[in-house]
Amino acid sequence: MADNSSQPTNPAVTPASSSQPGKLSKAAGKLSKAASGVAKAGRALGGAGKTVIQIAASPYTGTTSRKDRILTNVPGFGIFGAGIGILLVIFLGLFGRGTAAFIFGAILCGVIGAAIGLFWSYFPKAGRSIMISITLIVFLAFVFVLIGYWRTGIMPAYFGEAGPKIGYGLAVIGDKLSCFNFMNDEKFRECWMPGGWETETQEEIIAIDVQFKTLDLSYDGKEKEVRAEVQVNNKVGEGTKFTIDPKCYIDNKQVDTESFGTKEGDMLVFYERDIMQKATIVCKVPADFLKDKNRIKAKIELTRPVIHSIQWPAYTIEKESLEKNENLPAEIFEGEGKMIGYAGIPYEFGIGVEESVPLTEGKHSLYIKLKKKVGYSGISEVKQINYLRVGSIGETAPLSNCEGFKREGDVFVIKDITEEKIKAEKIQNGKIFYCEVDVSPEEDPQKVLFKSEINYLVGFKKEQDVLITGTSATA
Repeated sequence: MADNSSQPTNPAVTPASSSQPGKLSKAAGKLSKAASGVAKAGRALGGAGKTVIQIAASPYTGTTSRKDRILTNVPGFGIFGAGIGILLVIFLGLFGRGTAAFIFGAILCGVIGAAIGLFWSYFPKAGRSIMISITLIVFLAFVFVLIGYWRTGIMPAYFGEAGPKIGYGLAVIGDKLSCFNFMNDEKFRECWMPGGWETETQEEIIAIDVQFKTLDLSYDGKEKEVRAEVQVNNKVGEGTKFTIDPKCYIDNKQVDTESFGTKEGDMLVFYERDIMQKATIVCKVPADFLKDKNRIKAKIELTRPVIHSIQWPAYTIEKESLEKNENLPAEIFEGEGKMIGYAGIPYEFGIGVEESVPLTEGKHSLYIKLKKKVGYSGISEVKQINYLRVGSIGETAPLSNCEGFKREGDVFVIKDITEEKIKAEKIQNGKIFYCEVDVSPEEDPQKVLFKSEINYLVGFKKEQDVLITGTSATA
């Protein structure tokens, strides 16, 4: 019989075969650790869930004194939290873009604040102090981030043409505080007496935004570029073809400007389109503008078109019928006029009368208002009014005359109010145009529709702080 013990072993096979149990052991160890980790995570989540359930159920499962304390505190802290949330959104709303966003923010912050308040109410005094500290830390962190974004100029573009402007917020607050000036009867009535003119915000026919793409530059002794993108929505059938000529300023000094996009000559042109149109603006920054600076302020100025279109319905009726008939529909007594505005545009546009309605026989004054919103001084201002049209639809209240206007068919029109005339007549803050309505009513109420449209140019500024880095930039 052969002695197998003397046969040589295969070195290529033996080590691999002998190491297999060790690999399996290591894999099993890893699986065991993973399973243990999952189990710990599961226990932690289970414990957290159990704690939340216990806290939520504590008014019903705790001792009588604990039930009474929690149930007594919950409403008060919930209302307190909601109040804090709403105050926060009012403060932030000074920099916002529109009524709808403001209302949504108030509701959202109110709900979040109420939830925090409710959760807070479950804690005893010591726990409540901890919650106060956490809340203050989170709030202060948010404020410092907001301030940091503002100071570095990296504030998101959706804050719009009006912001971020601390002066704008202060102007709004100052306007509200001036309501308490009892010596100014006109201001007091404007603030506290109900107004007959309805005001609403609409979507722009022509919407323009400028978004800076360059947020920082590196100084190396060479000329640099600050780039920005123009975005335009110009609705087909409602807008109008227009051109813009942007100008660049660095620290309030004009610099060379280039633009790229669809052009007519040196001007960017935007047509009526169903899709968003874009163009690029490039500001040339000389090297000496960057030396020994840690930031520069880039500003783009352009003149953009705005179209406001408005309709306001009113009713006419014979005075005798108005006095005798007690069963007239309520709608004929509603509204003295209507104002509309667009988010980010500093002017509202309105049409109406400043007397009770319905209109009875005789002559009445119809007012067309271009009114600057509070807090927009220095941000944007009207440069030129291309045209203003006004007319009425209805047999009982035709326009008989409009001061300074010319009749064109069924409407009155005023055109080409230049920048020089705007400055001479101080129209930058708005203007009231006057028309005369000759009312010949009937026995029954008759509806009349007054219509007006204005096309004007407004100077638009967009600013951005650009950070500077480099060996020669100061700290």
